[in-house]
Amino acid sequence: MNYSNLYLYWLRKLARTIGLTKILHPFIYGKRYEPKVEPKLNSSVKIGDIAWDIGANMGLYTKILSTLVGEKGFVRAFEPHPKTFSKLKENIKNTNIEIHNIGFSAKVEKVKFSDSNNHDLNSIVDNSYTGKFLEVNITTIDKVIIEKNWRIPNVIKIDVEGYELDIIKGMNSTLYDKNLRFLLIEIHHNIMDKRKINNGAQQIEKTLEKANFNISWIDPSHLVAIRK
Repeated sequence: MNYSNLYLYWLRKLARTIGLTKILHPFIYGKRYEPKVEPKLNSSVKIGDIAWDIGANMGLYTKILSTLVGEKGFVRAFEPHPKTFSKLKENIKNTNIEIHNIGFSAKVEKVKFSDSNNHDLNSIVDNSYTGKFLEVNITTIDKVIIEKNWRIPNVIKIDVEGYELDIIKGMNSTLYDKNLRFLLIEIHHNIMDKRKINNGAQQIEKTLEKANFNISWIDPSHLVAIRK
């Protein structure tokens, strides 16, 4: 099913408004969504791949990718929040992983990050946010690849709490490189709506299709792009 479909977009907004989404969530995802996502990674990531985990948090998918790419492969894990990054650093011991305290977006800028004790909830916030926050410098994928002379990744996983479109916009060159073969993106429909990005999922789809990717959905929150 295409969850960026305009009909489904408005149906999903209605379901959130009347509180139906919370009721349906356990039936769609179960207790965890990973059992649906991991088989797709298993079938798409190859031994020897270079994989990027953008929005690594505590490193769950970083470790999964590390196993899948094997000793001949390499994983870069990115986490912009300094406190979460410290926890990630404690969790990661694999020799084929390098972690980076770097955040990505559509441009180079300084942004505010919420600073909750719950690392899963921290994200970029705007000036209306009244909670505890800190400032973080972010850049684009295209820029960091050039500056650090890194090889283009074969696989990218993105989970950035509603800023997934921004990151895609910051990889105009990278998206068209044939070495990039596979993307797994967690789509935060509600957060993008709150940011006034109407049907951001559809915008992401169109950008990826233009770069010669086939698009499919694992569930309402996980988009997969595979190069044609």
